[in-house]
Amino acid sequence: MKRLAWLLVTASFFVSGHTIAYELGTHARITEQAYTASVLATDPTLVSDLGLSEADPIVPFGNTYYEIIGGGVETRSALSFFLESIEPDLRIWPDSQSNTPLSMQAWLMRGAIREDDYKNQSFLFGLCKIEDEPPIPAEENPLSRPVNHFYDPVNNIGITGQKRATDWGLGADNALQVPNQPDIGRANHYTIVDAREAMYRALTGQSSTGSSTIGPGGTLADESVRNAYWATTFRILGDIVHLVQDMGQPQHTRNDPHAGVCGVTGAKSVYEEYIDARAKGSEFTTPGGTPILPTPLNYTGYPVPQLNDFVSYFTTRHLDGSNLLARRGLADYSNRGFFSAGKNLFAPANDYSLPEQNPPAYGRIDVSVDWSGNPLPNNAKVELLTHTVPDALTGKTPSAALTTFGLWDQFLEERSFPSRYALTRPNYDDMANLLVPRAVAYSAGLINYFFRGRIDMVPDYSGSGAYVIQNLSNEDMVGTFELFYDDVNGIRRPVQNASWNITVPAGSQGPSLSFTRPTDPLPGDPNRYILVFRGNIGSEQAFAGNVGAVAAKVVSLVTLYSAQYDDDWNLVNWYRSRDLGVSWKPVGVSADETEYIETAYYLGNGELLSLSDTSVSKSSDAASTWSQKLAFDFDPRNFVINWENSILMDAADCSTSATPLLRASFDNGETWDNCDIAAEKTSLQFLTRLRDGTIVGMVQNYKPYIFAEITPLGRTVGDGGCAAGAGFDCDPTMEEWSISVYRK
Repeated sequence: MKRLAWLLVTASFFVSGHTIAYELGTHARITEQAYTASVLATDPTLVSDLGLSEADPIVPFGNTYYEIIGGGVETRSALSFFLESIEPDLRIWPDSQSNTPLSMQAWLMRGAIREDDYKNQSFLFGLCKIEDEPPIPAEENPLSRPVNHFYDPVNNIGITGQKRATDWGLGADNALQVPNQPDIGRANHYTIVDAREAMYRALTGQSSTGSSTIGPGGTLADESVRNAYWATTFRILGDIVHLVQDMGQPQHTRNDPHAGVCGVTGAKSVYEEYIDARAKGSEFTTPGGTPILPTPLNYTGYPVPQLNDFVSYFTTRHLDGSNLLARRGLADYSNRGFFSAGKNLFAPANDYSLPEQNPPAYGRIDVSVDWSGNPLPNNAKVELLTHTVPDALTGKTPSAALTTFGLWDQFLEERSFPSRYALTRPNYDDMANLLVPRAVAYSAGLINYFFRGRIDMVPDYSGSGAYVIQNLSNEDMVGTFELFYDDVNGIRRPVQNASWNITVPAGSQGPSLSFTRPTDPLPGDPNRYILVFRGNIGSEQAFAGNVGAVAAKVVSLVTLYSAQYDDDWNLVNWYRSRDLGVSWKPVGVSADETEYIETAYYLGNGELLSLSDTSVSKSSDAASTWSQKLAFDFDPRNFVINWENSILMDAADCSTSATPLLRASFDNGETWDNCDIAAEKTSLQFLTRLRDGTIVGMVQNYKPYIFAEITPLGRTVGDGGCAAGAGFDCDPTMEEWSISVYRK
C-alpha cells in the first residue's frame, strides 16, 4: 500500500500539467494582446534600433530556431500544430496583414503555447496514460514542463517535488536570492538566461564566450543564422510570459493540482476550460449538457507595470517581505485575492489566511439562475460572497464575487447536501475580469523590461573623429560596449579594437572613443555598425554562464562635409556634420586651398577625398590640410564611394566634351582605371549608390535626363526610363532635372 500511495502522489504531480494552467488558446490570445501592449508594437524606434525593421515583415526570421544546449545548438522547426490546432480557433492571421504565423508576434505566441509541452507518460501500472500535446518530435526530448508552472508566494515553494516557476523561468538556482546565478545543469533551455544569450548571438554573430561558429554544425553566423537566433529569442520570451500568465491563475499560486487525470490529480479545472471558450469565442458545455456561448474576454484596462527585476513580475516577496498585502507581483495578487476550486473557503486543503476566512465579512448577492441563465428549480437560490481584492500596485480595491454558497454544485445543475462553498460562473467571470487584463499587462511589462536597455553612439565634437556612447536608459550600465559590422558576404564580425569596458550612468554619456574602420574583410556598408552592450543594467547582472543584460543600437556613423565659397567661388571654409546634417562644425581650410571644389566624400577610413576642376585631393586630418593626388586630362564630376570595394567616378574627356568617361579606383584615389561607356551617351552625372548596392545615374541625351543603371565597372549603361526601378517620380517632358539618393 505504501508503494501504491507513493505512486498516486507522484502521479498527481507529474501529470498535473495535463490540464494546463490557462489553456493553449487562452495563452495564445493573452500573448497576442501582450505583444500589442508592449514596446515591440508601440515603439517603432526599438525595432529599428535592433535592426529588425529591415527584416521581411511577413517572414522576418524563417521557420527555424535553436535550442542552446551547453556549448552547442540544435535546430528546431516551427510545428504545424500551431496552425492546425490553434489558429483555426483564434483566427489570428487575417489576409494581407503582417502579423503572420512567422512574425515576431507569432514567435512569442508559439513559445507561450509550447511552454505547455509535456511528454507521453504512463502511471498506475499502465492504467493511466497521457499523450504528448502538442505532438513533439522525438529529437526535442520533451519535458513535462507544466509541473514547473506553480509558485506559492506565501510559502515560497513550487508544487511538491518540482521547481518553482520563478526558478524555472529565470534559469536560476534561486531566483529570489541570487537571480543572476544560472542553474548550469538546467533541463529547461527556454529561460531568461537562454533568451539573453540568443539575443546577444542574434546581434553579434558570436556567442557570449567569443565563439563565431554559432550556426548549426559550427558554421559562421550569416543573416539566416542570426535570424534564427532572433526567432529563438522571441520563442523563449513567449515561454516566459506563459509562466507570468500562470501566476494569474489562482490554482497555480495556491498549489492546487487540477489535471483531472485518473481521479488522483485534483479536480479538472473548470475555470481554464471556461475561460478558454471565452478566449476562442467557442461554445462551453456543462456536464449536464447545457450549451453556453460565453461573452468574449476583456484583455485591456490595466496599466503595464514597470518593475525593477524579472522576479517582481512573479512576486515581490524578496522586496516586501512578509507583508502579503504590500506585494506587487501577479502571483501575490492572485494568491491572496482569490480562492481556487480545491482550496476554497473552509476547504480542508486551504491553509491560506487570505482571502478573508470569516464569512460574515463578505457581502451577499442572491443568484437564482444557472450558468445559462435559466431559473433554478422551485425558486431555489444560492449566495455569492463578495469582497474587495486589494491591488498593491495601483492602490485600488475592486470588489468581486469570490465564492458561492448553497445546496448546488458548481454548475448549479445538481443539488449538493449539505450546503457548501463552490466556484460558479459569476465567480469565474469576476476572476477573469480582474486577472486576464493583469496577465496581459504583466506579460507586456516583462517584455518591456527585457528590452529596457537603450543606447546610442553619437559624434563627440570635442575631438576629431571621436564618438561617445550614450545611455538612454534610467539605470546605470556597467559592462562592455562593442561594435560589429556585416562584411561583404553578410557575416557579422567584431570591429577590431572597438570593445570598451566602461560605466555609463543613467541618462548620461561615456568618455570620448575612437576606432579604426574595418577593411579586412571589407564591410558591406561602410557606415552601418551595430553597437552592442553586455553586462549589468540595474539589478540584472552578468554572471558565469550568464551574459547579463543586453542592449543594442544600429548606428550610422556617417560623416558629411560641405564647402563654403565666396562670390568668386573661392573656398572659404570646410564644415563637417556627424549627425546627418543636423549640425555642422567648421574645420578650417589650408592656406593654399582656394580653388573651386565641386564635391567631397568621406572614405570611411578617416580620409576625405575631394574633386576640384582638374584634380583629386585627399585629406587625412578632417579637411585641415590637403594633398593633390592626381591631375587629370579629363573633367572629374562625381564620386560613388565603396562600390565593389572601389571608388567609381564619372567624368568627361576634355578633348571632346561629348564623350563621357567612367573611372574606377581601387586604392582610395591613388590611381584610376579607365572604364568604357556607351559612346552615344553624351553625359553621365549624379552617380548614386542605392541600398542594394546598385549604381545608378543620370544620362543626358541633350535633354531631358533619363535614368540609367550602370553594370559592373560601367562596361554598359542601360537606359532605365524615367526613374525606372528606384521609385522616383519624374516628368520626362521637363527640360532638365536631377536626382540624389542619400543612404542613411
